[in-house]
Amino acid sequence: MTPAGSWPVEECPNQYSYPASKTFIPDRVKFVRRAIVEACEQLVARLVAGLSAAPRRLAGNVVGFSSARESRPTQRPNSVIGDRGEPILSAMPLQPPLHHRPMKVAVLGPVAWRTPPRHYGPWELVTSLLTEGLVARGLDVTLFATLDSRTGASLDGICPNGYAEDPGLDGRVWEAMHIAYAFERSGEFDLVHSHLDWLPLAFSAHCRAPLLTTVHGFSGRGILPAYARARSSYVSISDADRAPGLDYVATIHHGIDLTELPYAPGGGTGLVAFGRIHPDKGTAEAIEIARRANLPLTICGIVQDESYFIERVRPHIDGDRVRYLGSVGPADRAEILGSSLALLHPISFDEPFGLSVVEAMACGTPVVAFRRGSMPEVVDDGVTGFLVHTVEEAVRAVRVVGSLDRAACRKHVEERFGVDRMVDEYVRVYRDIASTELSPW
Repeated sequence: MTPAGSWPVEECPNQYSYPASKTFIPDRVKFVRRAIVEACEQLVARLVAGLSAAPRRLAGNVVGFSSARESRPTQRPNSVIGDRGEPILSAMPLQPPLHHRPMKVAVLGPVAWRTPPRHYGPWELVTSLLTEGLVARGLDVTLFATLDSRTGASLDGICPNGYAEDPGLDGRVWEAMHIAYAFERSGEFDLVHSHLDWLPLAFSAHCRAPLLTTVHGFSGRGILPAYARARSSYVSISDADRAPGLDYVATIHHGIDLTELPYAPGGGTGLVAFGRIHPDKGTAEAIEIARRANLPLTICGIVQDESYFIERVRPHIDGDRVRYLGSVGPADRAEILGSSLALLHPISFDEPFGLSVVEAMACGTPVVAFRRGSMPEVVDDGVTGFLVHTVEEAVRAVRVVGSLDRAACRKHVEERFGVDRMVDEYVRVYRDIASTELSPW
């Protein structure tokens, strides 16, 4: 028997993965809440109409009502005027209900690089793709990013350009000011969506709208208390990257713009390693795999660990068997990935997602990756690449990777990692969050 007033387990499938106070609301509760909101709206409308007809009336333009004494010079906008002409209270203009207007979303982007980035900047890239997709769907979006960013949304912020591109900017200072500025405006929005690391969470109590945070990866265990204590809903970018103890509203894999990554059916004969030069990404291991397989290797990415680059990578760069091209932009990225036999991704950490892996497969290039983090969610082992555990296994996989169907790699990305799918999933999350805030949107 189910106790009166309770919901059977089978009618609440998400009760363990979605906290009821934030994400799961039965349909009958949503109906009651919407009815309450609509009743309140009618009550406010009648009150405004009554004030307009009574000796005390609203001055200024409030929801289409105007004063009969519009020429009164002492009259203040949005104030109620008494019988003797004195303002007796402040009245803010009434906004139309949320379900009668586009949802207003503040996208709080990172400021290390421009949005979208000129070359490197995966967080900025995803932020840009999402923002433009939201605008295309009719949402009222304000992007908080560097002031040199490019977007179809309203752009706001205080950071002139990316602090990673300007040695004169202290990233700690500008990121903190960036967050403070956005939160100062947060009351103007129905939802704030953060794509930053832990810092906005430390000040989440000052955000005057529901806060959603996409966790692009944890920089270390030391930042977890900020997530645990914050007033925020969370989206993970892979199931593998979920931290125990946090309540997530969804897992949403990144999406990419397939028009910028055309399918290359021919491929090539060389290997490519794409990503920041750092022990986590296994650049030295990629060089060793290519050497044992007797294949040329092209390396692309920013140098994030200078000593690692000097000691483990640079000695092998000869411009022939091992080429290093630095960080490359979107046009060169598609050409390099599409003209390769395979992408090497011998990571030594639990990859949160792996954007370059999806980009390579979009071009038809299969992937040989170490089986860590999100890789089993992203790579279809034996179809779009091979998942291995060691350098030796990777060498064996490289020798047969040419037998994989490049068209299947492209199809895999089209079906699972397109930008439209990502945007649609975020819009559904926005609506779920809005519904928990007594909004009928």
